[in-house]
Amino acid sequence: EQTSLKRERIERLAAKQEAAATLNAVLGRRSDAPLVTPDEAPRLTVHSASLAEALDGADAHPAVRSQQARADAARTNVVLERRNRFPDLTLGVGAMQLGNGIESTELMLEVEIPFQQRARRERERESRLLEDAALARMDATLRAVEERSTTAWSQWTSARERRGLIENTLLPQADATWQSALASYQVGEVDFGTLLEALNEWQGADLARVDALRDELLGAAAVRAIEGEIR
Repeated sequence: EQTSLKRERIERLAAKQEAAATLNAVLGRRSDAPLVTPDEAPRLTVHSASLAEALDGADAHPAVRSQQARADAARTNVVLERRNRFPDLTLGVGAMQLGNGIESTELMLEVEIPFQQRARRERERESRLLEDAALARMDATLRAVEERSTTAWSQWTSARERRGLIENTLLPQADATWQSALASYQVGEVDFGTLLEALNEWQGADLARVDALRDELLGAAAVRAIEGEIR
Protein backbone atom coordinates (compact mmCIF):
# COMPACT_ATOMS: atom_id res chain seq x y z
CA GLU A 1 0.00 0.00 0.00
CA GLN A 2 2.82 2.41 0.78
CA THR A 3 4.48 1.63 -2.55
CA SER A 4 1.19 2.25 -4.36
CA LEU A 5 0.77 5.57 -2.58
CA LYS A 6 4.33 6.60 -3.47
CA ARG A 7 3.69 5.78 -7.13
CA GLU A 8 0.52 7.87 -7.20
CA ARG A 9 2.29 10.70 -5.42
CA ILE A 10 5.04 10.71 -8.05
CA GLU A 11 2.45 10.86 -10.84
CA ARG A 12 0.58 13.75 -9.26
CA LEU A 13 3.77 15.70 -8.53
CA ALA A 14 4.77 15.25 -12.17
CA ALA A 15 1.38 16.59 -13.27
CA LYS A 16 1.85 19.55 -10.91
CA GLN A 17 5.26 20.36 -12.37
CA GLU A 18 3.90 20.12 -15.90
CA ALA A 19 1.02 22.48 -15.05
CA ALA A 20 3.44 24.93 -13.40
CA ALA A 21 5.69 24.91 -16.47
CA THR A 22 2.69 25.56 -18.73
CA LEU A 23 1.55 28.46 -16.54
CA ASN A 24 5.05 29.97 -16.51
CA ALA A 25 5.20 29.70 -20.29
CA VAL A 26 1.88 31.56 -20.61
CA LEU A 27 3.23 34.27 -18.26
CA GLY A 28 6.44 34.54 -20.29
CA ARG A 29 8.66 33.26 -17.48
CA ARG A 30 11.21 30.50 -17.11
CA SER A 31 9.55 27.10 -16.92
CA ASP A 32 11.12 26.42 -13.50
CA ALA A 33 10.22 29.83 -12.00
CA PRO A 34 8.61 29.46 -8.56
CA LEU A 35 4.89 30.08 -8.20
CA VAL A 36 3.26 31.60 -5.13
CA THR A 37 1.09 29.13 -3.23
CA PRO A 38 -2.57 30.21 -3.54
CA ASP A 39 -4.32 31.29 -0.34
CA GLU A 40 -7.54 29.48 -1.26
CA ALA A 41 -9.03 27.24 -3.90
CA PRO A 42 -9.77 29.12 -7.14
CA ARG A 43 -13.38 29.84 -8.10
CA LEU A 44 -14.23 30.75 -11.66
CA THR A 45 -17.62 32.23 -12.51
CA VAL A 46 -19.10 31.74 -15.97
CA HIS A 47 -20.99 34.82 -17.15
CA SER A 48 -23.47 33.11 -19.47
CA ALA A 49 -26.53 31.64 -17.78
CA SER A 50 -26.99 28.93 -20.41
CA LEU A 51 -25.31 27.41 -23.45
CA ALA A 52 -27.83 29.15 -25.70
CA GLU A 53 -26.78 32.52 -24.26
CA ALA A 54 -23.13 31.69 -24.81
CA LEU A 55 -23.80 30.72 -28.44
CA ASP A 56 -25.82 33.88 -29.09
CA GLY A 57 -22.67 35.97 -28.72
CA ALA A 58 -20.53 33.79 -30.98
CA ASP A 59 -20.99 36.13 -33.96
CA ALA A 60 -19.20 38.87 -31.96
CA HIS A 61 -16.06 36.76 -31.61
CA PRO A 62 -12.99 38.57 -33.06
CA ALA A 63 -12.24 35.70 -35.45
CA VAL A 64 -15.80 35.84 -36.81
CA ARG A 65 -15.73 39.64 -37.04
CA SER A 66 -12.45 39.46 -38.94
CA GLN A 67 -13.98 37.13 -41.51
CA GLN A 68 -17.07 39.37 -41.63
CA ALA A 69 -14.85 42.32 -42.53
CA ARG A 70 -13.28 40.33 -45.36
CA ALA A 71 -16.75 39.35 -46.61
CA ASP A 72 -17.85 43.01 -46.53
CA ALA A 73 -14.77 43.98 -48.53
CA ALA A 74 -15.55 41.28 -51.09
CA ARG A 75 -19.16 42.49 -51.32
CA THR A 76 -17.94 46.05 -51.94
CA ASN A 77 -15.74 44.77 -54.72
CA VAL A 78 -18.78 43.10 -56.33
CA VAL A 79 -20.62 46.44 -56.29
CA LEU A 80 -17.64 48.19 -57.87
CA GLU A 81 -17.38 45.59 -60.61
CA ARG A 82 -21.08 45.98 -61.40
CA ARG A 83 -20.60 49.72 -61.84
CA ASN A 84 -18.23 48.98 -64.72
CA ARG A 85 -21.28 48.02 -66.79
CA PHE A 86 -22.03 51.71 -67.34
CA PRO A 87 -19.92 54.27 -69.21
CA ASP A 88 -17.72 56.57 -67.18
CA LEU A 89 -18.44 60.28 -67.68
CA THR A 90 -15.88 62.99 -67.00
CA LEU A 91 -16.84 66.66 -67.15
CA GLY A 92 -14.26 69.41 -67.01
CA VAL A 93 -14.41 73.22 -67.10
CA GLY A 94 -11.45 75.45 -67.86
CA ALA A 95 -10.65 79.14 -68.30
CA MET A 96 -8.03 80.82 -70.50
CA GLN A 97 -6.48 83.83 -68.77
CA LEU A 98 -4.86 86.70 -70.64
CA GLY A 99 -3.25 89.27 -68.41
CA ASN A 100 -5.65 90.08 -65.63
CA GLY A 101 -8.75 88.93 -67.45
CA ILE A 102 -10.26 85.77 -68.76
CA GLU A 103 -10.12 85.55 -72.55
CA SER A 104 -12.21 82.41 -73.01
CA THR A 105 -13.65 79.36 -71.28
CA GLU A 106 -13.78 75.75 -72.34
CA LEU A 107 -15.95 72.78 -71.51
CA MET A 108 -14.70 69.21 -71.81
CA LEU A 109 -16.84 66.06 -71.81
CA GLU A 110 -15.20 62.63 -71.79
CA VAL A 111 -17.08 59.35 -72.16
CA GLU A 112 -15.37 55.98 -71.56
CA ILE A 113 -17.42 53.10 -72.96
CA PRO A 114 -16.60 49.52 -71.78
CA PHE A 115 -16.40 47.57 -75.04
CA GLN A 116 -14.69 44.47 -73.56
CA GLN A 117 -17.87 43.01 -72.10
CA ARG A 118 -16.55 39.46 -71.88
CA ALA A 119 -13.62 40.48 -69.70
CA ARG A 120 -15.95 42.63 -67.59
CA ARG A 121 -18.34 39.73 -67.05
CA GLU A 122 -15.45 37.48 -66.01
CA ARG A 123 -14.31 40.06 -63.48
CA GLU A 124 -17.85 40.27 -62.12
CA ARG A 125 -18.03 36.49 -61.85
CA GLU A 126 -14.66 36.40 -60.07
CA SER A 127 -15.79 39.03 -57.57
CA ARG A 128 -18.98 37.09 -56.81
CA LEU A 129 -17.01 33.87 -56.27
CA LEU A 130 -14.61 35.68 -53.96
CA GLU A 131 -17.58 36.98 -51.98
CA ASP A 132 -19.05 33.48 -51.72
CA ALA A 133 -15.70 32.14 -50.51
CA ALA A 134 -15.42 34.90 -47.89
CA LEU A 135 -18.95 34.19 -46.66
CA ALA A 136 -18.17 30.46 -46.46
CA ARG A 137 -15.03 31.14 -44.42
CA MET A 138 -16.99 33.39 -42.07
CA ASP A 139 -19.65 30.71 -41.59
CA ALA A 140 -16.98 28.04 -40.97
CA THR A 141 -15.28 30.28 -38.40
CA LEU A 142 -18.60 30.89 -36.66
CA ARG A 143 -19.32 27.16 -36.50
CA ALA A 144 -15.82 26.53 -35.10
CA VAL A 145 -16.37 29.10 -32.34
CA GLU A 146 -19.75 27.56 -31.52
CA GLU A 147 -18.15 24.09 -31.41
CA ARG A 148 -15.48 25.34 -29.02
CA SER A 149 -18.13 26.96 -26.84
CA THR A 150 -20.26 23.81 -26.75
CA THR A 151 -17.29 21.58 -25.91
CA ALA A 152 -16.06 23.87 -23.14
CA TRP A 153 -19.57 24.28 -21.73
CA SER A 154 -20.12 20.50 -21.70
CA GLN A 155 -16.79 19.91 -19.95
CA TRP A 156 -17.56 22.56 -17.34
CA THR A 157 -21.13 21.46 -16.54
CA SER A 158 -20.37 17.73 -16.44
CA ALA A 159 -17.36 18.25 -14.15
CA ARG A 160 -19.41 20.53 -11.90
CA GLU A 161 -22.17 17.92 -11.60
CA ARG A 162 -19.61 15.19 -10.95
CA ARG A 163 -17.94 17.23 -8.22
CA GLY A 164 -21.29 17.95 -6.58
CA LEU A 165 -22.20 14.25 -6.61
CA ILE A 166 -18.88 13.30 -5.03
CA GLU A 167 -18.96 16.03 -2.38
CA ASN A 168 -22.61 15.57 -1.41
CA THR A 169 -23.00 11.79 -1.73
CA LEU A 170 -19.95 9.67 -2.44
CA LEU A 171 -17.50 11.36 -0.06
CA PRO A 172 -19.88 11.40 2.96
CA GLN A 173 -20.67 7.72 2.34
CA ALA A 174 -16.99 6.82 2.09
CA ASP A 175 -16.23 8.82 5.24
CA ALA A 176 -19.04 7.05 7.15
CA THR A 177 -17.70 3.68 5.98
CA TRP A 178 -14.18 4.62 7.09
CA GLN A 179 -15.32 5.82 10.53
CA SER A 180 -17.39 2.68 11.00
CA ALA A 181 -14.50 0.43 9.96
CA LEU A 182 -12.12 2.31 12.27
CA ALA A 183 -14.45 1.95 15.24
CA SER A 184 -14.95 -1.75 14.50
CA TYR A 185 -11.20 -2.30 14.14
CA GLN A 186 -10.52 -0.64 17.47
CA VAL A 187 -12.76 -3.16 19.25
CA GLY A 188 -11.47 -6.09 17.21
CA GLU A 189 -14.59 -6.72 15.11
CA VAL A 190 -12.84 -6.34 11.71
CA ASP A 191 -9.32 -7.06 10.51
CA PHE A 192 -6.76 -4.60 9.24
CA GLY A 193 -7.50 -5.47 5.59
CA THR A 194 -11.10 -4.29 5.97
CA LEU A 195 -9.91 -1.08 7.61
CA LEU A 196 -7.40 -0.50 4.81
CA GLU A 197 -10.05 -1.13 2.17
CA ALA A 198 -12.33 1.50 3.78
CA LEU A 199 -9.44 3.97 3.91
CA ASN A 200 -8.65 3.39 0.23
CA GLU A 201 -12.31 3.96 -0.64
CA TRP A 202 -12.34 7.27 1.22
CA GLN A 203 -9.05 8.38 -0.29
CA GLY A 204 -10.22 7.41 -3.78
CA ALA A 205 -13.38 9.49 -3.32
CA ASP A 206 -11.37 12.49 -2.16
CA LEU A 207 -8.96 12.23 -5.10
CA ALA A 208 -11.93 11.91 -7.45
CA ARG A 209 -13.27 15.15 -5.98
CA VAL A 210 -9.96 16.87 -6.67
CA ASP A 211 -9.92 15.57 -10.25
CA ALA A 212 -13.50 16.73 -10.79
CA LEU A 213 -12.61 20.18 -9.41
CA ARG A 214 -9.64 20.35 -11.77
CA ASP A 215 -11.83 19.47 -14.78
CA GLU A 216 -14.45 21.98 -13.65
CA LEU A 217 -11.89 24.78 -13.43
CA LEU A 218 -10.40 23.89 -16.81
CA GLY A 219 -13.85 23.88 -18.39
CA ALA A 220 -14.81 27.18 -16.75
CA ALA A 221 -11.52 28.73 -17.89
CA ALA A 222 -12.20 27.60 -21.47
CA VAL A 223 -15.71 29.07 -21.38
CA ARG A 224 -14.47 32.33 -19.87
CA ALA A 225 -11.70 32.57 -22.48
CA ILE A 226 -14.30 32.51 -25.26
CA GLU A 227 -16.65 34.81 -23.35
CA GLY A 228 -13.80 37.23 -22.70
CA GLU A 229 -12.98 37.34 -26.39
CA ILE A 230 -16.66 37.93 -27.21
CA ARG A 231 -17.36 40.50 -24.49
